[in-house]
Amino acid sequence: MDGTRAGIAIEPIFDYLDVLPIALAVAAVALTVTVGRAVVRPQVGGGGALRSLRALGNRRFTLLWIGQTVSRIGDYVYEIVLAWWILELTGSGAVMGSVLIVSFLPVALFTIIGGAVVDRVSRLGVMLVSDIVRAVAVLGVAAWAYAGHLELWPIYALGLLFGVGNAFFGPAYFALVPELVDEKDLPSANALTSMSFQLGRIVGPVIGGLIVAAGGTELGLLLNGLSFVVAAAFLVPLIGRMRRASTADATAEPETDVVVQPGSDASAMIRDALEPAMAEVGSADGDGVLVGGSSGEGSEGGDGGITDASSDGTRRPHWLDDVRDGYAVVASSPIVRTGILVNAVAAACLVGPFVVAMPFLIDERFDGDPRVFGFLLAFFPIGFVLGSLWGGRHDKLPHRGRIMYGGIALAAAMLALYGLPVPLYVLAAAALVNGFSLELTGLAWVGLLQDHIPGDKLGRAASFDQLAGFITVPIAFAAAGWATDLYGAAPTFLVGGLLAAVLAVGALAIPAVWRA
Repeated sequence: MDGTRAGIAIEPIFDYLDVLPIALAVAAVALTVTVGRAVVRPQVGGGGALRSLRALGNRRFTLLWIGQTVSRIGDYVYEIVLAWWILELTGSGAVMGSVLIVSFLPVALFTIIGGAVVDRVSRLGVMLVSDIVRAVAVLGVAAWAYAGHLELWPIYALGLLFGVGNAFFGPAYFALVPELVDEKDLPSANALTSMSFQLGRIVGPVIGGLIVAAGGTELGLLLNGLSFVVAAAFLVPLIGRMRRASTADATAEPETDVVVQPGSDASAMIRDALEPAMAEVGSADGDGVLVGGSSGEGSEGGDGGITDASSDGTRRPHWLDDVRDGYAVVASSPIVRTGILVNAVAAACLVGPFVVAMPFLIDERFDGDPRVFGFLLAFFPIGFVLGSLWGGRHDKLPHRGRIMYGGIALAAAMLALYGLPVPLYVLAAAALVNGFSLELTGLAWVGLLQDHIPGDKLGRAASFDQLAGFITVPIAFAAAGWATDLYGAAPTFLVGGLLAAVLAVGALAIPAVWRA
């Protein structure tokens, strides 16, 4: 489509689509203010939606959450600005695809190694190094862009670096959360982690779009680099407090709510974060090593990220032994191995049509109006946020196996509706329900992993889960593209949704899933 009819109000609701980004940004700010109230009132824990924010009463988790939320907003700003810059420079979808592949491959190649590494060394140290390295790289490219010398190859290099960083950062973050909060607050922490992503999805594209409109590719790069700096700055005092809390754990009554003190020695904190990667684990007081949360919270067996190393000076096993050990733990749990396989295939059936076929569906059914595209995409993260607020209220989601696969089945049915000739408001409602259902699915799945995998092996379990998705999703992209070209966007949505729904219903017949 040439876009000549993009401004025509095909339906009355289209008249309001131009203000949608502003409305979403205002809603995100309102949610942030609500979160801020929870931060300054650590006693949050009553009923209602605020109960889902109770993990913010833990200062350590709050530091982590704020830093990562800023970083994720920067990531989405970067995605929008980068896509527009490549479009203007090359006009090639193949170039954009190659940039995505370059950032994707390192995650697929290194995520298993990353899972083993973060279970052996300081998880916070891994995250800090990852943030600092990515900050330096992005700021360097931003300086290059401001000098007027930006080319494609630094973007490829950034994509490669981001992929390697994500392969280590993702498992480290997943395994760290149970160390920071009490077990009863884990559902809230998991919900807030997802909410952080959704805030990035809502706020980041709005800022990125404004930057693109102003012609500021360089500014977008600069903001993303600074977002990594902010994330690292929030990790530094957290590392210092966790070390002091772990050493005090043997002599004092543990605390859940640790207040970060000003005036900490930043260089010492960074040193403490990096030393475990180079040292044995034999010290009695865990100097420089994360030894779980200060209140002993988290999954059973959690030792703060160091695996299979005794305190008697015996040699630590090779990281390949850690990988095999992690695989054995995953394979020995019916609920975990089923979840990894079913989730990966179901997600591929859903994400393929969503990413590949959605623009073609808008083109076929709504005359290619880009406002409709943005309007529908906005409802998915809104559903996720609502699911976070509802699911995070519970100390522990009941019947998590049924919630997880029932949620996938419902989300798949909603996506299948996109293959039917239904009005726009039905599609918007389906997007809302889809996001809500998938959020509950994610919360249930994370809770099951944290319950069934010992804390010292969570990083490896997360890496296997992540790897499964990275194997199936590219296949889904290719299949969705082929189906869209051959049969059209609507049948692609219908078939993908129905396949995921059938798979989820089949998983519910497994006794271990039904009992979980």
